[in-house]
Amino acid sequence: MEGLDYQARGFARLNDRYVTIPHTLPGDRVRVRVGPFHRGRAFAEVIGHLERSEARVDPQCPHYARCSGCAMRHMSQESERSFKLSAVREILRRYGPPFTLDRPPDWVDAGQRTDHRVRGRLAVRVQGDRVAMGLSSVSLDRAIVDIRDCPAQHPRFRRIAQQVARHLEEHIQQAHKVAAVEIWTSGESSCEPFSPAAQRALVMLQLAEPAVACQLGEPQSCSPVGDSLVAWCRSNQVGLGAFVPGQAAVMACGEPNLSIPLTPRDPHRRLVVPWGSWYHPNPFGADRMAEWVEGLLDGASPGCLLDLCAGVGYLTRRLAWRYQRVLAVDEDYKALASLASTRQPGEVPEIQVRPGRVGTILRKFRRESRHLPSPVHAVVNPMRRPLGEQLRDLAHLGVDRIVYLGPSPVSTARDAEVLSRIGYQLRRAAAINLHPATAQFMLGLELRSTRS
Repeated sequence: MEGLDYQARGFARLNDRYVTIPHTLPGDRVRVRVGPFHRGRAFAEVIGHLERSEARVDPQCPHYARCSGCAMRHMSQESERSFKLSAVREILRRYGPPFTLDRPPDWVDAGQRTDHRVRGRLAVRVQGDRVAMGLSSVSLDRAIVDIRDCPAQHPRFRRIAQQVARHLEEHIQQAHKVAAVEIWTSGESSCEPFSPAAQRALVMLQLAEPAVACQLGEPQSCSPVGDSLVAWCRSNQVGLGAFVPGQAAVMACGEPNLSIPLTPRDPHRRLVVPWGSWYHPNPFGADRMAEWVEGLLDGASPGCLLDLCAGVGYLTRRLAWRYQRVLAVDEDYKALASLASTRQPGEVPEIQVRPGRVGTILRKFRRESRHLPSPVHAVVNPMRRPLGEQLRDLAHLGVDRIVYLGPSPVSTARDAEVLSRIGYQLRRAAAINLHPATAQFMLGLELRSTRS
């Protein structure tokens, strides 16, 4: 093995063509089975190790040899950190603005590789009288690896996954109609009672046949998995529903809302996540990210906060107390409605929500900018697509500090280049490790106006 690609997969050359081999390291010598070449590159699966790299560590997962869910469990945490920090520098160099950072990129990490994921989607495949519920294999056959007991998932997630799989196996003929299971949990260990308006967990079945969806609407019946699963979900505060891609979800029991704590340390301050909205899959890493953002804005004078792509208000609620006025923007009107409705009595300032595209709302803010108390700060946390020219009005609004949190590092760097052209300078960068043991990370940036 000669090196690692951008997804932390090993690669080697075979007759002047590249072969990608997951779960290998430079220094490994492996016997492989090579798949077909396409445009000079092929994937291969390991069938035996001849020599192992000294950098290899125990992955601490019984499924790792075949599962595609994690890419870096055979690397130490220090090697993972080095890989991702190097990726930050390279991505900014290739796609970002010209910059000279005063300090190396920060490493924002909760320090754990197990029991951290609180949501996920698992494919379902029936194999005889058993059900495999998991992710595709790194083997060339791309079979489904059963990971209902995945060590990366939170214990509550594993408990629900095993329960759902057991019910699918009890109704094996109906299990053929289920294509995937999506599980959302709150990430808490306790199950103390709380308002039934929102659930502690949600289970959504993706159905392969649209005709089955109407059967899930019966108040006492959930035919693809049996009435016993409906009863189990009701007794454990788990919402159960089903959906066909392109159609609305149908809830068989509970409400299509998930209740999660604002921070892992405080179960009483909560957010409500409507089905179809988004929340962080790793609450412990998200907590560290929020602390990093709070540190960047620490000591700032009270003024106005623009939270762009605010979602259900995770960062909005964490930061709001610092400002005189808070404006939360997102295209997901359900998420913003949840943010407005879950605001706690006595919380100041009032959080004003504005549903719509970022560019459209910023143009409206520009017309009323005389009403924005200075200084104006912006937190930008979009999905994977770059916002690009939608950000141009930030300069006209007098925003003097921007914290950008991007799930796609390349899109984030490209947006930073747009911001540099309208008068912002990159001051700080971070690799935010919300997905430990995988090649994914968030790129965090702090930019400040050159006019301030």
